Amino acid sequence: MHDVKVMERITLNWSKTHHLLWACGRETRYLSDISAPELVLHVINDDISMRMKIRATNGYGLNVDKFAENSALLAGDNRPEAMWTALDAIRNVEGLDSMDGMTFRGIRNVLAGETGKAKSTAAMSVWEGTPYAGRKDGVPIYTSNERDIILRLCGWSLNKDSTLESLLYQEQYERAAALCVFHFELRKAIEILQTASKKGENYRHLSIVAVALSGFTDDQPSLWRSLSSTITPEIEEPYLRAVLLFLSSSRSEGVLKRISTDTDLQLEDRIAFACTFLNDSVLTDFVKDLAEHFTSKGMTCFGALGKGTLFFIKI
Repeated sequence: MHDVKVMERITLNWSKTHHLLWACGRETRYLSDISAPELVLHVINDDISMRMKIRATNGYGLNVDKFAENSALLAGDNRPEAMWTALDAIRNVEGLDSMDGMTFRGIRNVLAGETGKAKSTAAMSVWEGTPYAGRKDGVPIYTSNERDIILRLCGWSLNKDSTLESLLYQEQYERAAALCVFHFELRKAIEILQTASKKGENYRHLSIVAVALSGFTDDQPSLWRSLSSTITPEIEEPYLRAVLLFLSSSRSEGVLKRISTDTDLQLEDRIAFACTFLNDSVLTDFVKDLAEHFTSKGMTCFGALGKGTLFFIKI
């Protein structure tokens, strides 16, 4: 900032490019935002008109080959960033935009299937790399073509490895470990937590969690299950809480619904978890409730047709 000597009364004007303008004789002078105090700069740059100008200048929204690249121009604005990522995921899932002549279908339309009443088959899944891997009993999971599409849309199933790599890069270690547990890769989850505990002071507690998970037993009743059930409600980190709840419980319908409706978890993980572990009837109710109450990430739920278009505009 510098002092400007004004010889007479003048009228100050605020330009559309965020400059302070005034007339001085036959000249027009201005005070640019470059010389403004930091607090003023913050207010200016946070203004919606300034954000729109910067995005338009950088070509925001013009990348139609890969939608997710548009999110790089949003500077931390999470809501539209999630929309672009969801659109990219929807388009990249093979077959999602080819059935029934529809484009960008969300999970509710996909789940209904071509007949409107898609049915799933149940199978038992067991823990890999544990003494329980060879047992005939296990945890029931539900599969169908429609569920598989949704899982891939949410970054699970066939897309799990790339999602896991991204989470580790973003240092979301708890979420990465939970993703492994929900895919019955308990040993891999423990390895992730052990490695993360060496990343710094903020992650050292994860070594204790890794030790706790290493004592997992699927036998009922057991001391491990009893103690884990007791401390689970006291855990603040949502993904670690979900993991212990999942492992220490009998995985009843009530427990599975409790995890899938935990709003502290990311929406895509809640949807994918529900598509993996909830039966058809409960899953339909889950999606219906989600559709009625959700707002900012409605693109994942509805797609870009019908009600989803409203969410597309709102975002």
